[in-house]
Amino acid sequence: VWERIEFHADVPHRTREALQHALSRIAAGGDAKLRDVLEFISDARGLPDRIKVTLMCVDGAPAGGPRLPRSHTCFCKLELPPYDTPEQVCEKLLLATSEKSFALV
Repeated sequence: VWERIEFHADVPHRTREALQHALSRIAAGGDAKLRDVLEFISDARGLPDRIKVTLMCVDGAPAGGPRLPRSHTCFCKLELPPYDTPEQVCEKLLLATSEKSFALV
């Protein structure tokens, strides 16, 4: 998975490490959870060719606040708020994938 993640230049190193740690924890939790995360990012049950990760603009919301990661499935793009710890990345990513809503904005 790691070699397929492409980070935007503005994503800090600690966020990169936190996402990799979170994906490792999710993968250790079982294939179903990892498939859910990949589907959240790419709308496919398999591994996409590339996952593009960018840092989400948070408009003054506190880091670790209620903001959840967002995905743009057409582009296999994941937007992450700047969470404080790898555990928050994992928790918020799993929470976002459990929300099965869809909205056009």
